Amino acid sequence: MKFVSIQIGINCGIFVYELLCYVGLVHLSEWYLLGSETELSRALTLAKEAHAIAVSALPINDLRIIQYVHRLSDCHCKIGNVDQAIELLKQNIAICRSHPSAQKKLCLFLEKLGRVYLKERMLEEACQVVEECLTQRQSLLPPHHPTVTDTMWLLGDTYMIAGKTVQASMFLKQCLELLKDLSACHVRGTMYAVYCGVVLLFVAIFQCAHGVVLIYI
Repeated sequence: MKFVSIQIGINCGIFVYELLCYVGLVHLSEWYLLGSETELSRALTLAKEAHAIAVSALPINDLRIIQYVHRLSDCHCKIGNVDQAIELLKQNIAICRSHPSAQKKLCLFLEKLGRVYLKERMLEEACQVVEECLTQRQSLLPPHHPTVTDTMWLLGDTYMIAGKTVQASMFLKQCLELLKDLSACHVRGTMYAVYCGVVLLFVAIFQCAHGVVLIYI
């Protein structure tokens, strides 16, 4: 009887944080639509409550926790609490690393973390995280999968912004080669191929200009 009561209590706790997370998601969606800071503040408050209940009700590495951590990190990121958002994304990455079945989710959080680093101009960290994301996705998906080419494009862009033109050129060329096979039958592939070609042109111009400056010096 005691075990049944405990189980009912756990189930009730899970229901409560799922409900809180759902309501928080509604507020976050309203913020996206309306741009209301009030809705974002409510979303953050509810996401914190949902996360606190989830952490107390579930084992520390339970995969069910990651969606609530993810929602909380989204709220922190939107409200400008970047340090908290980064810390929460790292928590989710650590949880996913401990579950072989969660490798796709691991890639998702690596990409999100890389984009946050990139936005905050933490460029070394961004390059490292996005490259790991690409390596993981290449091990899970076919070479021409759109998610792989998207990630390769992101990595090339990241290296370009970081001023690492050699690495940027390498990954963008790889991306362009993969997209050539898609461009004949896929509009998106054509657009990406054109974009990569233009970026590679700018990389070449930058490298030439840099070389001229060095020679002049």
